[in-house]
Amino acid sequence: MKPNADHAHALLTAANQLLEQGHPHAARATWHAALGMRGDMISAHAQLALSYAHTGEHVAALPHAQQWALLAPTDAQAHWLLAQLLRAHNRLPESIVQARKLLRLAPSWQGLDLFLAKLYLDTRQMSLATPHFETALDTSKDDATQHASVQWEYAMQLLTLSEYERGWRYYNSRFNVFGATELNCCPLPAALWQGESLADKVIVIHGEQGIGDEVMFTSMVPDVLAQHPKQCILAVHPALLELMRNSFPSCTVVAHTRGAADNARWLRGQLPDWWHDLTQETHVDHHIPMGNLPNLLRRQRSDFPKIPHIAIDANRVETMSQALKQQAAAQAISLTGKRLIALAWCGNLDNPHGRAKSLQLAQLATLKNSAAQHNIVFVSLQNAQYGTEARTQTALPIIDMSAHTDDFADTLALAAQCEHVLTIDTSYFHVCAAAGLPVWLVLREKCDWRNGWQRSDYDWYESVELIRQNTDGDWSNVFETLRERLILR
Repeated sequence: MKPNADHAHALLTAANQLLEQGHPHAARATWHAALGMRGDMISAHAQLALSYAHTGEHVAALPHAQQWALLAPTDAQAHWLLAQLLRAHNRLPESIVQARKLLRLAPSWQGLDLFLAKLYLDTRQMSLATPHFETALDTSKDDATQHASVQWEYAMQLLTLSEYERGWRYYNSRFNVFGATELNCCPLPAALWQGESLADKVIVIHGEQGIGDEVMFTSMVPDVLAQHPKQCILAVHPALLELMRNSFPSCTVVAHTRGAADNARWLRGQLPDWWHDLTQETHVDHHIPMGNLPNLLRRQRSDFPKIPHIAIDANRVETMSQALKQQAAAQAISLTGKRLIALAWCGNLDNPHGRAKSLQLAQLATLKNSAAQHNIVFVSLQNAQYGTEARTQTALPIIDMSAHTDDFADTLALAAQCEHVLTIDTSYFHVCAAAGLPVWLVLREKCDWRNGWQRSDYDWYESVELIRQNTDGDWSNVFETLRERLILR
């Protein structure tokens, strides 16, 4: 053995000892030093790939994982790590290649079938995902935690494909996967409603997840009311309180706050204040989280009535009409002879999914000529978090109504002033569509399960046209379609 090789192996031994002694950073430096002397040391690449991956430093881990898999083509662990890192880098086709190599090397590798199923789902190759989901369901039966994870991921595919009966059954695994409080859902001390008669019973339907979810799931409140309960209580996000009171006057509607502090109290077993106030005078027979309703009431596509269930408050319409005129004047935007299009372009930019589905005002500037030619003024539905951006751009006439959109009853009354709503997939979409307003919903290619796959219509609402990206991340075809739509009256 040559001196350099001897030295490299000595460094490798030293690095491993440093790792055992609890000095990972020193170990990394020593592995790098060993590779500087001999670049084909499989063990050094493997240790560095594992070390960086363990601390979430995926950029640093990837080249070492690639070298490990190249130098040790029959090492199953190398291909497993490389597949995971490629997925973390959103290099999904390459991740699939590595996962399939591992499938040939070690077909019973733990977690591989679920991993492959999720990759195929992410790339919308659902027919290829299905057998891996089915295998994962079978092999995870003895592990309740893993089985729930498989059910949840499979639910995402089944619901995307409108295969509702099985999809909703697996969707209920969300509580085992995330926990109730992570879903903004408070466990309540009453019997869970599972479809039995509600005649002369009191039921609480309480919100979970996001505002859009609550609006969508409340489309099933009329089904519950049709069973003639003695009392139906809706616990909803505070921003939806007046909207739901106006829409369901026969229900008792209470504000169900949620957030880190509320979640912490729920975890300690404390119940919401509204529950204590309610139960002082009322015995509650049943409760149900809103996301459980579809498993009872929307098991087939034919079960979706697509009837508007959210009401527009006529008094608020008049108030918002005056506010709109005042704000337009403040921005020196004339409304005379104009066509109004309500606009929501932005979701939560604090997470990758929110950024991917959102538009930028610079992109919307491509509608400038169409807006000018067809006398269009846009009315922003965004709240203050992003709505004030409307005033900082000059390409489009956009009226910033963010001072009036904290309450969704006002937001809806504002949208009702307009001939159409143009929106991304956000809570504004659900509120407008649930009221039957005509909506153009623009979607990224790999959109949420609620929006189905390769369809232009929507199962939950009748008045929606889905306008999808042809390629994920590329909005060009969407704007081409929008320019065509803006011509139509």
